[in-house]
Amino acid sequence: MRHPEPGALRARLRRAGVLGAATAGGAALAGGCGGPAGPPPLVVHFRTPAPHYAQLLAGPATGDLGGAMSAEGGLLAVGDHLGGPGQAGLVDVFALSAGRLRLQAVLQPPGPSPHQGFGSSVAVGDGVILVGADQVGANGNVPGEAYMFLSGPRGWSLGQTLRAGDGSPGDAFGASAALAGATAVVGAPGHASGVGAAYVFRDAGGRWHRVAELAPGPGAGTSAFGTSVALEGGHLAVGAPYEYAGSGAVHLFSLTGEGWSTGAVLGLAPGPERADGRLGTSVAWWGARVAAGAPQAGRDHSGRVVIFSRSGRRWVRSVVLSGTDHPQSFGQSVAVAGGRLAVGAPQGFGPGQAFVFVPGSTPPAREWSAVELRGAGMTAKLASYDGFGTSVAFMPGSVVVGAPDQGPAGMLYVRPAAAAPPRRR
Repeated sequence: MRHPEPGALRARLRRAGVLGAATAGGAALAGGCGGPAGPPPLVVHFRTPAPHYAQLLAGPATGDLGGAMSAEGGLLAVGDHLGGPGQAGLVDVFALSAGRLRLQAVLQPPGPSPHQGFGSSVAVGDGVILVGADQVGANGNVPGEAYMFLSGPRGWSLGQTLRAGDGSPGDAFGASAALAGATAVVGAPGHASGVGAAYVFRDAGGRWHRVAELAPGPGAGTSAFGTSVALEGGHLAVGAPYEYAGSGAVHLFSLTGEGWSTGAVLGLAPGPERADGRLGTSVAWWGARVAAGAPQAGRDHSGRVVIFSRSGRRWVRSVVLSGTDHPQSFGQSVAVAGGRLAVGAPQGFGPGQAFVFVPGSTPPAREWSAVELRGAGMTAKLASYDGFGTSVAFMPGSVVVGAPDQGPAGMLYVRPAAAAPPRRR
């Protein structure tokens, strides 16, 4: 069983053989965040409801169900990268039916090799599921792979295998994945001795072709660029949590007529809370905003989630969120849906925590509400270091939280996603 340090990432890079001491490198945050060191104070009204869940879904035998998650509409794909024969990995596909999640299919790697990391990342699109396997060939000469599964009359079938093309052992290609329409992105945070890369693929007539390889820029050092990726239309965000001596960064790219162009580089505010923050461990587009997790930021290293917004030609840190306990790795995972933001904190209160945030409706929206979900009071179900909050996802009307280190096979918790509106003074 894995110890859910903010370091699900760290362990992955160690397995890939690329993580040593973080190195300072890269250019200044050119085109990055402007404005003051931090946004105005934010008031968050937390409430902790009784630990009641509509569904508890356990893995079938041994593994880590809930290590990665992605949802689109009424479909949920859940990675279990230690499940199946030889711990090669599995992906469970759930469909929403009559208000409940029901297992629709179990996706398996095409080859029999053990310890492939199949399910290290998942991304759900329209009739397509992209699965990363970042440990394929970890003891051989393959740098990782990703697989496109297609939905058809007979269920899900493997459509195509994606590869980096220029990869080498330890690249961890498949550590992250994103889908949006005819565009797919696969992260390889171990590429080039830990500098990292993100590969963009396009669907043309039913075949996916690599169209771009993105990197953080000259002199980036061990940045683990590609640890997280997020797509929104023609915009891409890539997390590099070990850049800038471990403070971390998020790189933005835009699709133009000439391909993918480099945009802003988003970072934490200067000061002691920035050190070893690991910004970019998780990332999500929230409309025109970017939500990025920094699970070791803060003076107590309990973690932060920073929401960046456009202000003219610059990006600013408009909101900084934190949890209610430490150490908690707050920001290890993020997910968005409409006006809600889910954040996982897999070390909070030992077993882990998750939060659902709702912004205030009155500009400048400095009062938010949050529902705190945790294992406290659930000692019969949830024990210390179960990784509750390692992954989060929204389904219609529900939030799903993964606890991949609970029991022998991991667990999913499904709960209504409603959050109370902010209190009015």
